[in-house]
Amino acid sequence: MMWLVALWIVQSVPPPGKQVDLSGHWVIDSKFDVRGASEADPEICARDCVMTQDKQTLTVKVGAKTTTYRLDGVPTTKTFQVAEYAPEIKTTARWDADVLVVVVVIKVDDSVRENRSRISLHNGRLSIDTTSTSKPSKHIEYTRSK
Repeated sequence: MMWLVALWIVQSVPPPGKQVDLSGHWVIDSKFDVRGASEADPEICARDCVMTQDKQTLTVKVGAKTTTYRLDGVPTTKTFQVAEYAPEIKTTARWDADVLVVVVVIKVDDSVRENRSRISLHNGRLSIDTTSTSKPSKHIEYTRSK
């Protein structure tokens, strides 16, 4: 009887996310249009990026800007001054099976915006699907630079 209870408990606990190595130099596929994307673009990869990953973090370098995401689901919060505003940016990254889900919540005074990106690998291509409370949804694919 105890064995059945233990089996039921094990089956009811969802498995941890399976980490996929997203490392590489990624360049946007020419059939995807990212109008106005630049090094300052808040999207994860813009037109191209270099990703390096270990068990705890994913680091994304876009031009001169480097962003590091914790992969354990623990939020990180940054606040900085922009003119008379002090936006707070809270970022959480966690694995959902073999998909990395990155949620960025930006608070400025009483305004809150959320971007949710799902990053995955399919047939050697990097896919980023982003939904936002302030912009249309976006699907972008990247290929590895040679």
